[in-house]
Amino acid sequence: METGLQLKTYPVKGECFSVRTEASLLSSTIFTNDCYLVPKKGGRIIVGATVIPNTFNQQVTVEGVSLLMENAKKLVPPIAQAEWEGAWAGIRPQTADGLPYLGEHPGYRGLFIATGHFRNGILLAPITGEVMADLVEGKSPPIDISSFRVDRSIRKTNLIMR
Repeated sequence: METGLQLKTYPVKGECFSVRTEASLLSSTIFTNDCYLVPKKGGRIIVGATVIPNTFNQQVTVEGVSLLMENAKKLVPPIAQAEWEGAWAGIRPQTADGLPYLGEHPGYRGLFIATGHFRNGILLAPITGEVMADLVEGKSPPIDISSFRVDRSIRKTNLIMR
């Protein structure tokens, strides 16, 4: 279905890895500009994430994992002795202005869009779901979503209300 709406988004690759340790290295999440460390049950720690724009390549790189480990060791040096579990990469949709798109398509009634959350998709999933459910039901969302309008930075091509 051609909607005549082209949202300005681009892919951003993020690499992460996890380790496991017997020692309790973390009691809460650490977040810096260089990396984040998230403690999980059973001594597991997730370390993330690289930010590689404009690629759909989901391969994990030695360079990415090495950079994350070096940054993690600066914060929690004993992490270097933790048992390696694995690494993964994913693609996150990013908008030009850093804000997600939330709302109804301006040209197609009943077509609702929620995208562009970048690395905060999981974090914002509950409120995004609540907002979108309210919009679909014709209710006012619990928060002001005017900054997230779908039509705020679109290129319109023959946009017709249907």
